[in-house]
Amino acid sequence: MNQRHAFKLVVAAVFTILNIMVLQAHAERERYLRLVTGDISSREFEATGELVKKLSAGDGFVASSSASPTAEAAQRVLKIGGADVAVLPPELAADSGFSTLASLDHQPFLILVRRDRHPASVLELTGWRLALGPRSSETFRHNVFMLSALGLSRGSYRVVGGMDMETRLRHVLANRADATVVEGEMDATALEALRTGRLAVLEPAKGELDRALRRNVFLSRTVVTIPPDSNVATVSSAPALMASAALPEETARDILTRLALPAKAADNPPTPLHPAAKAFFPDAQETEDTLYARP
Repeated sequence: MNQRHAFKLVVAAVFTILNIMVLQAHAERERYLRLVTGDISSREFEATGELVKKLSAGDGFVASSSASPTAEAAQRVLKIGGADVAVLPPELAADSGFSTLASLDHQPFLILVRRDRHPASVLELTGWRLALGPRSSETFRHNVFMLSALGLSRGSYRVVGGMDMETRLRHVLANRADATVVEGEMDATALEALRTGRLAVLEPAKGELDRALRRNVFLSRTVVTIPPDSNVATVSSAPALMASAALPEETARDILTRLALPAKAADNPPTPLHPAAKAFFPDAQETEDTLYARP
């Protein structure tokens, strides 16, 4: 009886040790990854949510995200080690001192104006009433930056703020604002107004496009087909996935492998690529100059 009991104890001990070893191996495979971004109304916040889903799918990562009041605050969280990676607006990322893992989903920047105004350039919006979103939001700050990149400085136009996209469009259609901006896909209200000729998309002058691209290497030139049937050249930008120097190359490589981003995600980064990104995207079009001039 005692021998049988002793045998059971040995078997139980062996199983316990094996279970501990399995759990330890599993824990080593599961790495916790902390992402941080700016305010919840920004496109960066939306992009961060998608990243968390992709990174947490399957074994390897347990990803979580947090939102700071501003992108600047998110940058500080990454700097002090409160996060492993951050999703930042490219114009802020360019001066952050962090390395770039990738750019996420470039979106065209479109300026919508009333059809009866007929501006020939972005500069001709001087003195206009522009609906750019809530003044304290990342969306507003980004829109102001993009207009500045195209040559329209802050203070040269009147701001109509504090509205979501649909309300901004309705303000323009009702002549309570002269123009607004859209980055990415347009909603049904904008598409219908374009089809019926109530709104038009302002194409920046060639010199304005050249200036924006020359001074902000993280911007790209893109051509968008606008209803009913016209092509408009404009600039596009993308949220930047940034890493501190403390992020191990192996972790950075595994992040990029899990995300399975296209090769163009490493073109024209706002800062030098992380070593793992350089290896992961060997054909990246990285600019030699690593600190880019601001408008």
